[in-house]
Amino acid sequence: MATEERPQHRAGGTERLVAGWFSFTCCEDSTILLTELLNDHLDEWKRVVEFRHMKALKTNHSLAGLDVAFIEGAISSESQAEEVREIRENSRYVVAIGACACTGQPSTSRKQFAQLLQVSQLKGQVEVVHRAARRE
Repeated sequence: MATEERPQHRAGGTERLVAGWFSFTCCEDSTILLTELLNDHLDEWKRVVEFRHMKALKTNHSLAGLDVAFIEGAISSESQAEEVREIRENSRYVVAIGACACTGQPSTSRKQFAQLLQVSQLKGQVEVVHRAARRE
């Protein structure tokens, strides 16, 4: 783990959870939902959670000493895979959020779609050949 910064203390000596929220290839629906949940009660949340990395909330980010990293979205490039490895090295826990992060869907469906398209095209060619053979 990189230089670890432990959670900041709030009044009464209790620690805040240090969290990071990371978004990759996706529609960011979970980010929108979290932001809406935080919207009315952000001051209360900030007493118990330090968002060290969350592009929707702040511009100054850090990966150091995360208690938990929430990852939303499919990993669709080698540079994103490297970023996830760095996040993992700096986090006690990593939580995948949403279908894109958990299964890669729907982002990875383009590969499956290409395979289905090839089968469909092949089926069409077979039908054309079959019709031509029946005419002869």
